[in-house]
Amino acid sequence: MSKPSAKKKNKTKMTKKKAQGAIDVLKGLLSDHRPFHSEYQIDNFIVGAAGRDVWSQYKQAIRELRQRFGSLKSSYLDRELVSVDLEEFNEKEVKAGSIDERRNVINIVKAEMKREDIDMMIADIEREFRRFFAIALTLKKKLVADHGELSEGVRQMLETQSWLFKAIDMAALDVMRFGVFSPNTIQMIASIPDGTNGKDLFDTVTNRESAVNWLKAPRSRHFGRIDEPAVDVPKLIGKV
Repeated sequence: MSKPSAKKKNKTKMTKKKAQGAIDVLKGLLSDHRPFHSEYQIDNFIVGAAGRDVWSQYKQAIRELRQRFGSLKSSYLDRELVSVDLEEFNEKEVKAGSIDERRNVINIVKAEMKREDIDMMIADIEREFRRFFAIALTLKKKLVADHGELSEGVRQMLETQSWLFKAIDMAALDVMRFGVFSPNTIQMIASIPDGTNGKDLFDTVTNRESAVNWLKAPRSRHFGRIDEPAVDVPKLIGKV
């Protein structure tokens, strides 16, 4: 039997090199994919858009943080289960060349793919968790600096302010669209106790121009620039 020529060997090496290059390019593209929200979305459209006041933004941040906390705990367990499955498949004794061996190989590949997917999800949820954690921490410090400890009385005051701003937004939106307050908005306004600080602000959105100006007014991001603390998320979650 004749040996492959040097030219043919070089061609084979070049083909393999090109294939590996394409694989590396694909891996690079896939690594840029983030399944969930960007920092920009989190800052501006999730927390920043939650309300005009610090309390509304803080509540949204901790709500999102709690959701990621639960998702991560569940995902860590899912990963452990897949790892157990992989260990079981790898240790399984099957007859070489049999249908059982082929099935076992497929199960191993599927389990490895599933673990890769879980790892990708975990990495992105951890990224979101760190962002919401940093934002919530910043907003909590601001609330305590402005109001002291969050006693039940302080919470009720902050809730009143939060719902007042939400009601004014609804009223302004009604006036902009229909020229008058909707029955639901009128009922909401009537439900706010007389004497509530800021209730007179409804008088400032009674025409389309003032309503548009209120809605167009930029909403403050009360957390400013965020420096995310170096947090070992799995260790932190495991201790809660």
